[in-house]
Amino acid sequence: MNKLSNTFLRLFTLLILFSLLACYSDDETSTVESSKKENLMLHKNASFLEKNNEVNSIVNEINNLQKSDKSSKSSNDSDFIIHKENITYIRTPDGERESYTFFVEKEYKRNLNFVENLVLSKKKNSDKYEAILITYFFPDGYMIDNKDFQVLKTMPLNIDLSLFNKSSTPLNKTSGGGCSYSIIETEHKCYSGRHSGSGQYDDCDKKGGTGPYSTYELYLSCDGGSGGGGGYNPGEPGGSSGGTETGPPGSGGNNGSGGANNGIETGITLPPSCQGTNCDEVVLPNQINTLLGKKLNISQLMFLYNNENIANHLFSILNNYNTHSQETYLWVINYLSHIDNISAADYFNQNPQDLEVLFYFSSNGEGFIQAWLEELINNTNEYPLNNTFYIFQYDYKSQMSTEELNIFNTLSPQSQFKYLKNAYNALNKAASLYPYSTHNGKGDAFRHAYFNTLNVISIGKYYTEKLTTAHENRPPNYAFAFKETNMDLFNNNVGRNYGDLILAGNSSSAENLIKLALQNGELMYLTPLGNDNCPTCANDISKLTPTNQ
Repeated sequence: MNKLSNTFLRLFTLLILFSLLACYSDDETSTVESSKKENLMLHKNASFLEKNNEVNSIVNEINNLQKSDKSSKSSNDSDFIIHKENITYIRTPDGERESYTFFVEKEYKRNLNFVENLVLSKKKNSDKYEAILITYFFPDGYMIDNKDFQVLKTMPLNIDLSLFNKSSTPLNKTSGGGCSYSIIETEHKCYSGRHSGSGQYDDCDKKGGTGPYSTYELYLSCDGGSGGGGGYNPGEPGGSSGGTETGPPGSGGNNGSGGANNGIETGITLPPSCQGTNCDEVVLPNQINTLLGKKLNISQLMFLYNNENIANHLFSILNNYNTHSQETYLWVINYLSHIDNISAADYFNQNPQDLEVLFYFSSNGEGFIQAWLEELINNTNEYPLNNTFYIFQYDYKSQMSTEELNIFNTLSPQSQFKYLKNAYNALNKAASLYPYSTHNGKGDAFRHAYFNTLNVISIGKYYTEKLTTAHENRPPNYAFAFKETNMDLFNNNVGRNYGDLILAGNSSSAENLIKLALQNGELMYLTPLGNDNCPTCANDISKLTPTNQ
């Protein structure tokens, strides 16, 4: 059979049938059929499919291909297994069009909030089945509320039977886009017995299967897409797999849309009955949503479904500690779920423990976070920028003078991050090179000069001088603290001059230039040091001394 044409019907009607209650029929060939003007709707199991060799072959071939050597194929939207336990068959009154709707499952993973259906349909005189993949979202899970749903995605597919028995799937996304849709709910009376109205549920004897119910019509218009059909099997999801069938009371004729525009009425075919512990599956994103007041939207819930490590860590924090505001958690989820931040999501999936830092940084502004994440994810900073950096920057800001903090708050979030990162790097570098002289000694001289050099390069000399000078404008905490201030201001200035040198084209690194300056005695440190209360503090005889002495 030739490859299905990309040119499909532009407009077709899909009907979603939902029943508030459902019963099990003992008849395997249960049929819902009304007047001649209405569509024939059958809710069947696997044995019915055997009567259509062509459709049965398509389903079997696709499943065989998906099961064989999946590791050698790249994943795509048409990688799924088709379940044959629940099938909805619909045929128009004139027999001109028919459809089969199947529940499909990706990578054998069951999710109680998402249902995907594959609809195969064709016209009477056509030898080509058209296909469309429809994804539905149930906010509370289909086992709890199968009326509250949203159409998440519609994807017309090509069926290329020439690919059977080859390494590629015979289903591929068409070149066209998705489908636009609108949904209309219609209330119906009791299907059997005294046929009471939907507002008189207690008077319905439900002998025919169900009480008052609603149907939902889904009108789809697809660009270059497929006209397809199927139907919702509203049976209890916990029923026996492959066993007796259930069927909704009524058909498309109840809504007056049977056969319109050659369309096929379709809806949701739910999964076969869950087995074992799957029936008790905990849907973690739903629990997170509940803890956050059910304020997450679909894209945010989908993000949590697809990023299990992040969801697990987030749930643990919310359930056990909950140290941040609701707005903080919502902001972080929204930020990470944005497509532009996919690399950040990947990082936190691998390092969920660092989410805590992101929670704390959420108040620093998106520019700060973007700059921080870029270096965190790419591992471009010499020292880790995770929780250790957060603790440092918090302490550093608490030690800023009032004047310095006021200037700092005028900087852009990106510059604020760079200033704090430079202070962090300077402290770590000085401690690694001169571990025993980081207060008023040669290591301290190196730190101040190096810090200023880094800042001139990253935020400019103007703000570097204003900030680092203001940093020293703090009330003295002992009699000879002014000597420390003089030392720091001197070394700050040397560092800024070397920053100018690098910006002018010097190819040496900031670290090497400041190390050389220290060796040449261009920096100053205090000696001797120590008093009764502080062995590294200045005293009455401490004096500025070149660092080469």
